[in-house]
Amino acid sequence: MNWYAQQRQNWISEMLNIYGYINRSHIVAKFGCSPQSAGHDLTKFQASNAAWVRYDSRRKAYVKIQPKWVGIDYARQGDEQSVVEVLHNGN
Repeated sequence: MNWYAQQRQNWISEMLNIYGYINRSHIVAKFGCSPQSAGHDLTKFQASNAAWVRYDSRRKAYVKIQPKWVGIDYARQGDEQSVVEVLHNGN
């Protein structure tokens, strides 16, 4: 994978973490590549990250799958990073 393709892969990951979804038009607008190239990038990203991203045909976008472990509980005294299980409730 060349440097440009790696940059697009990194940006796809960043956008999924921030917004929770991405589609081809986002990549085309950001990098000025063809829609075919953007689709290839998304397909390649999903293949290597199948555990946390899926294609939603209704939205025509790749969406982040919510993990079961999503939070860190800092409330306990003397235990700065005790992990708590927070189940995804659809929000």
